[in-house]
Amino acid sequence: YYEDAKDSLENEERKRNASFSKSSRKRSKLDSSSLNHTSPDSSEAEQSVSITSDISEKTPSQQKKTDILPIFKVSSRNGGKTKTDKIQIKFNVDKITKKRDVNTNVSKAKYSALSSLSKKVLCAEENPENSLVASLLSSYRTNQDSDSLQINQLDASSNSQPTTVYSSKLTAEAKKIVRLHNEDENAAQVALLNFIFRSVGGTVNTFLDANEIQLEEMDSEQWGNIVTDLADDMRHTPIDSILFCADPAGALHASTIYDKAESDGECLETSGLPLTQSSLGVREYRKIFEEFWYILGKIALSEGNMSSNVITPEDNNIQSLSQNDAQKSKKAKGLTNVGSSTTIRFDAELVRDLISRVSDLVSVGQPDIRAAATTAILYLGHAVIDTTMHLTGKIDTTSRQLRAASGAKGSTKKKIGTKVESLTNQIDFLKRSRADLEEVILGPVIKGLFGHRYRDSNWWIRSSCLDALSRMMLQRPDLFMTDYYLKYFGWMLSDKVECVRISSLNGLLKPFEVAEKYSASSSGSSIDISLLEHVSTKFLSRIADCVIDTTIPVQEKAMKLMLYLLRNGFLDEIEDEKMWNQVNLRALASDTSQEMRIDALYFIMEQLEAFDECAESDEGIKYKNKRNTSSNQDLDDRRSALQLDALASWASHALTDGPIPVEEIKIELVDHLVVSLRQMPNHKSIVTRWSVILKAINEDNIATTSQGKFAGDKADLAKQRVLVQMLSCAARLEVGPLINSIKLENLEQEIKECMAKDKHVKGTKKLISSSTVHESLSIALVQALPLLLIKFKSDYIILRSLTSLPQYFIPSVFSLLQRKTDFISLFKNLSDIFLESSDDIVLYNVSLSISTLCSNTHIRAPDAKAVLNKTIAKICSKIKDGLEKLVESLKSDDVNSSQSNSSVHSSVTGSRNEENDSNHVLYLNYKRLRFLAKRMDLTHHFPFDSDDCEHGLEQICNITYTTFTKVLKAGMDKISKSEGMTEDKIDLCEINSFHCSAVAFTIHEGLLFMLCTVAWKLCPILKHEALLTKEDDDHGDRDSTRHNHSDSKDESIIKFRNNLLSLLELCFAQYIEDEESDQNMKCWSDSIQKSGAICASDMRSLFPREWENASSPLLRKLAITDDARLIGGCVRFFRSKEQDRLRRVNKFDDSQGDLVKPLLLSLGRSLVTNWKVGNRREAGVALAHMTGSGPGASQIVTSLSRLLKKMEPVRLLEAQMASLRQSYEDWLDNEPEDIDSINPTDKEMELLDEAEKEHVIQFHHLEQRAFKFSMSLGVNKLSDKKLAPAIVGFIREGIRYSFSSCGESGEDDVILGSRLSFLNIMSKYVHWVKKLKVQEDIFSEILKAKSEELKSNDEFEEVHSDDLEALAEFASLFKVDTTRIFHENTSPESSLDQNIETSDHQTIQSDHKPYSQSIGSALSHLSSVRGDLSPLYEEKNLSYDRDSNNSLESSLSQKRP
Repeated sequence: YYEDAKDSLENEERKRNASFSKSSRKRSKLDSSSLNHTSPDSSEAEQSVSITSDISEKTPSQQKKTDILPIFKVSSRNGGKTKTDKIQIKFNVDKITKKRDVNTNVSKAKYSALSSLSKKVLCAEENPENSLVASLLSSYRTNQDSDSLQINQLDASSNSQPTTVYSSKLTAEAKKIVRLHNEDENAAQVALLNFIFRSVGGTVNTFLDANEIQLEEMDSEQWGNIVTDLADDMRHTPIDSILFCADPAGALHASTIYDKAESDGECLETSGLPLTQSSLGVREYRKIFEEFWYILGKIALSEGNMSSNVITPEDNNIQSLSQNDAQKSKKAKGLTNVGSSTTIRFDAELVRDLISRVSDLVSVGQPDIRAAATTAILYLGHAVIDTTMHLTGKIDTTSRQLRAASGAKGSTKKKIGTKVESLTNQIDFLKRSRADLEEVILGPVIKGLFGHRYRDSNWWIRSSCLDALSRMMLQRPDLFMTDYYLKYFGWMLSDKVECVRISSLNGLLKPFEVAEKYSASSSGSSIDISLLEHVSTKFLSRIADCVIDTTIPVQEKAMKLMLYLLRNGFLDEIEDEKMWNQVNLRALASDTSQEMRIDALYFIMEQLEAFDECAESDEGIKYKNKRNTSSNQDLDDRRSALQLDALASWASHALTDGPIPVEEIKIELVDHLVVSLRQMPNHKSIVTRWSVILKAINEDNIATTSQGKFAGDKADLAKQRVLVQMLSCAARLEVGPLINSIKLENLEQEIKECMAKDKHVKGTKKLISSSTVHESLSIALVQALPLLLIKFKSDYIILRSLTSLPQYFIPSVFSLLQRKTDFISLFKNLSDIFLESSDDIVLYNVSLSISTLCSNTHIRAPDAKAVLNKTIAKICSKIKDGLEKLVESLKSDDVNSSQSNSSVHSSVTGSRNEENDSNHVLYLNYKRLRFLAKRMDLTHHFPFDSDDCEHGLEQICNITYTTFTKVLKAGMDKISKSEGMTEDKIDLCEINSFHCSAVAFTIHEGLLFMLCTVAWKLCPILKHEALLTKEDDDHGDRDSTRHNHSDSKDESIIKFRNNLLSLLELCFAQYIEDEESDQNMKCWSDSIQKSGAICASDMRSLFPREWENASSPLLRKLAITDDARLIGGCVRFFRSKEQDRLRRVNKFDDSQGDLVKPLLLSLGRSLVTNWKVGNRREAGVALAHMTGSGPGASQIVTSLSRLLKKMEPVRLLEAQMASLRQSYEDWLDNEPEDIDSINPTDKEMELLDEAEKEHVIQFHHLEQRAFKFSMSLGVNKLSDKKLAPAIVGFIREGIRYSFSSCGESGEDDVILGSRLSFLNIMSKYVHWVKKLKVQEDIFSEILKAKSEELKSNDEFEEVHSDDLEALAEFASLFKVDTTRIFHENTSPESSLDQNIETSDHQTIQSDHKPYSQSIGSALSHLSSVRGDLSPLYEEKNLSYDRDSNNSLESSLSQKRP
C-alpha cells in the first residue's frame, strides 16, 4: 500500500509539472515525517509537494468508518500559488514497515550469500573486469545513476522478464559481449562458452583460448575432447562450489535425492527445503544466469551489426536524428537525455548464431552442461518472442494509422496516397522483421531444442522445457496455443517425476488464470480459452487421475485445472460417473491438503443447483429489500438452508455409495467439509447459522443426488448423521479454541480485566465477539439438544456427535430462568443414555458433558449433582448384583469340575448364557464408573444410607477387591490344572471362552476404576503436603498443619494402595508357562497380565519410589519401595510378547498398536517418574524397541530416551549396555541349529538358509540400534559432561564382556571367543572415545593385552574366523594390528600383560557380581518360561570406576538401590 501510494503521488506531481524543466523539478517523498506535517523541503524548493493527514479533522465515529483509509491533503506550490487536492490511500503503517523490513532482510541475505559464494568459487585472478562469472556474482553492486548502465528496453509492456536490481549490470555486460561479437565473433562466443563452463563447475583450466581455437573449424572429435575434459574437471569441484546445476535447488540437493529418484522414480519438493547460505546463493545465481541470457538476446537484436536504430526525441520540435547528431545535440543543450533509441531493424542472424553455438552443448552426456545450455537457449528465445510482441504492437498501431489515412477527408489525393504508401511499406517491413524472428523461434529453439529436450533423461530439463513452452504460449498465443503444441503438456502428464507433471499441468492451467485475470480487470485478453477444448477433452482422464496423484502439489494443480474446465463449460457433456465421483470425493479425502479440499468443494458447488438458483433469485430480492434488514436475514437463512441441505445430501450419498453398511461409514470425514466451508468467505455462514442447522436436522428432508434424484434409504439415514456431525464440528471449531484457552468459570472476569487495559482493547473486541457467538450457540443447543437426544437415542453414531456438544456450553446460559427446564431435561437424557449405551465414544462424551455440567459455575449445578447421585446409585446396585453372581459362578465351576465330563456338559450349557449376560452387564457398569472417575472425583456422589459419604466408595472398592481376589486365585488354580487337561475338558474350556473374556474385561475395568479412585484420594494429600517445606518439618510444624487430615483418612489411602498392589501381583501370577496350553486360557492370561502391566506402571507413577526420602511421613509410607515383583511381572509379560506382537518392521497396524501404546507407553511413564532410582534393566527392555518394532514404538522410545538423558545421562548409558547385552545374548541363543541328518532334503536346507539369513538380519538390526543409541548421546560432542568419563568405562566393560566366556556361575558357559562379535556393536561408540587421545592409547594397550591373553589360551584354535575378524576390525579403530599378534609367539606372562590386567581389574570391581551376571544372565533367566513370579531386582554398586592412570572421575560412583 505504501509503495502504491507513493507512486500515485509521484505521478500526480509529474502531471502538474510537465511544463517545467528537469533541472528545477523535485520529486516528493512520502516518509514518516511527511505523514504528520508538511514536507521539510517545502520551504526551500521553488516547487514542492506537502502531504498532511486529514484524520485529526474527523470525529471519532468518522475515524472508525475510515479506519485505515485516511484522507491525505496533497498541496503543491508554485510561485506563491498553492493548489490542494485530497486523495484517499489505503494505508497501514505497521504492515508497510514490517513488509519493508522483511524485504530488506531477504535482500541482505541474498547479497550476503552471493558475496560468500564468490569468495568460495572465484580464483584470485578472477575479477569483474576479466571474468563474466565474477561480474554476475557482483551484479548486486550497481550504480543506478550511471548513464552507461541504462537498460535499453523496446517496450516495457512486451517484456515477460521482470526488471531486477541486477538488470543494470547485466545490461552492461551484455553490451560488452555484443560489441565484442561485432568485432570478433569467435572471441565473443568463446567468452560465452567459458561462462557456461565456469557456471557448471569447471575451472579456469578448462577455459577455451580464443587465440588458439576457432570454433567454426572444430570437428566433432575436438568438441568431444573439450566436453570430456570439462566433465573430468567438474568431478573434482566441491559440491558447494557449483554455481549452476540441473536441479534448481543446487548440486547439494541434487546429490541427496538423485539416487533415490533414479531408483523409485520420485522427486522431492525443493520448496520445502531450508535455505542455507549456500543454497540461497546458488538459487539467486540461477536467476541472474537466466536474466543475463534474456538481456543478451534483447541487446543482440537491437545492437547487432545488422540492426538499425533511430533517436526519438522527447521534444516534438526535434526531428529524427542519427545517433552522432543526437549525441552532439545532447551535449549542446546540456541535457542528460534528449530522447530514446528505437530499433527499426533487428539482427536476427546474430541471435541465430548464438543459439547455434550454444546448441552444440545440449546433447552432451553431463546433465548440468545440458541444463545450462538449454536454459541459455530458452531465455534467448524468450527475448526474441518479446521482440515479436513489440513488433505486433507496432503493426497494429500502423494498421490503425493506415485505416485512418485511407478514410481521411480534406486532404489532397497526392498527400493521402503518399502517406498510405509509406504506411503500407512500413507494415510490410514490420511483418517481414517479425517473420524473421518467428523463424528463429520455430526453427532453432522449438524444433532444434525443445523437440529433443522435452523428453530428456533429466527430469529438471524436461520440466524447464515445458515451463518455457508455457511462457511462450502466453507471450504469443497465436503461434503456440494450438493442438500441435498443447499436446506436449498432455503427453507429459504421465511422466514418472512430480516436477514434470506439475509443469505439464501449469502449461494447461496458466491460460485459464491469465484469461480470468484480464476478465476481472475488464481489459481485453488475446488468449482464446476455447482453443484448449480439444486437448482438455483428449487428456481429461489423465487430468482426473492427477487429482489422486501420489504427491499433493500435483493434486492441487490438477484440481484447479478441473475447476477451470468445469466453470468454462468443457465438462458439460462428460457423463463419466467414475470420473465425477473420483474428483468430487477429494473434498472428503484425509490424505491431501486443505487447499485441495477447498477447490474440490468449489468443484462440487458448481454442480449443485442450490448454489446457482440462490444466487440468481436472491440478487433481485435483495435489491428491493435493501432497507429491510429482517427480510434480508430471512433470505440469507433460506439460502443457507438450501445450500446446507444440498451439501448434506451429496455427502451422505458419497459416503454410502457402494456396498458399505450404514454402521461402517466414515462419518468423521464430514469434518473436512466444515473446515473447508469456514475458509470460504462467501459460504462460511452455512455452518455458522446454528438455527438453520438445527432446523435442517429436525426437518429430516430426504437425501438427493447432485442431479436431484432420490439417493436411497441408506443415504437418507446417513444424511441425519452428516448434519449432526457438521453441527458438532462447527461448534468445536467456533468455540473450541475459546474453551481451551479460557476456563469457563473465569470467562467473564477475564473479559473485564482485558477491557480495563488499553493495550488489550483489540484482543478484548475479539474475545467479546467470540463470547457473543458462544452465547448464541449455547442458547440454540440448550433448547434443541434434549429433543434431539430422545429422537436419536437408538443411533449411537449420531449420539457420538450430539453428546459432545454440552461441553461447549457457556455456564451463564443455565442461570436464565427459562432455561431451567431445558437444563434438567438435558441432564436427565444424558444420564439415561449413559446407563443404556455401551459405545466407548458415547460414554466418554457423556462423562465429559456430565463433569462439565456439574461444575460449580452456575446455579443449576446442585440439580445436576442430584441426578448424578441417582445415576451412580443405579450403577453401584448393578455392580453389587453382578459381583454376587460372579462369586456364585465360581462356586458352580468348582462343583462342576468334580463331576463327570458328560454331566458337566449337559448341566452347564443351559446356565452359561445367563452368566455371560451378567458378566457383560458387570463389565459395562465398571466401564461407566471408570469413565466418570477419570473426569471427576466421585467420593461425594455415592448416595448410600450411611451418613459417611465416603463409606459408599470404600464399600464398592472393598467388594471389588474381595471378589477379584477370589476370581484371580481361581484362575491360578485353573492354569495349574490345565497342564493335565484331557481333550474333553478342553472342550469345556471352549464353552467357557466368552465367560473368561467377559470376566477378564470386567477385571480390567475394575482395576482402572480402583486406580482412578486412588488417584483422586492422593490428589488432596499432594496438595496439602506440597505446602510443607523441610524447614517447617524441622521446626515441628507438621502436626499443626495436618489437623485437617485424620489418621483414618491416611489409613484409607494406604489400604486402597495395598489392596490394588495385591491384585496386581495376582494378575501377574496368571502367567502360563506351557506354550501349547489351551488358547482360551492363554487369552485369559494375556488379558489379565496386560491389565496388570498397565495399572502397575501407573501405580509406580502415582507412588514413586523417590518418596521414601520425603520429609512427610505419610509420603514415605505411600512410596512403593518393594517394586521388584511388579517390575518382574511387567517385564516378563512384555518380553513374552516381543517377537509375535511388538517386533514388527513394517508400519504397525491395529493388531500391533494394542500393545505398543498400553504397554510400551505405560512402561515409559513409570521409568520417567522413577528414573533417579529406577531399574536400568527395565529401561533396557524398553530401549530395545527403538528399532525393529515399527514407527509407533520407535517414536515412543526415542522420546523416552531423550527424557531419561536429561534427568540421568549416565544411568541411561548403563541402560543402553543392559539392552545391548541382553539382545546380544538372545541373538546367541537363537543361532540356527545344524541339521542332524547326514543327507538333508532340499526343504531342510532351504529352511536352514532362511534361518541363517534371518539371524544375520537380526544382528544388523542390533548394530543399527547401537548406532542410534550412540547418536542419542549428542551431536558432534557429548551433550552432558558426565558422559565423558562414563563412556570410557562403557567401552572398557564392552571389551571385557567380549573377551569373557563365563556365565553367572563363574564357569565357562560359551565357547572361547564366541562373544567377540559384540565388539562390532561397541564400535558404534568408539568415535566418542577417540576424541580423547590419551584414552585412545590406553585402549590400544588393553586390546593388545586381551589379544595376547586370547592367543595364549589352549582353546585358541577353536575360535571362529568370523569372531577374529570382528576383533581385528574393532582393534583397527585404535590402530592395533591383531593379525601380527596372533602370528607371534609371545608369552602371556609378559610384564605389559600383567600391568594392563591389573589396571583392568581395578576398573571392574570384584566386590560384587560381574556386570554380565547382573544384567545379561539375570535377564536371560527372566525371559525363560517359568510359572512362578520372581522379583526383578536392580544390581548394586554397578559403576564404571575411573582409571587410576588417567585421573578420570568416576561415572557411577554413587550406590543405587
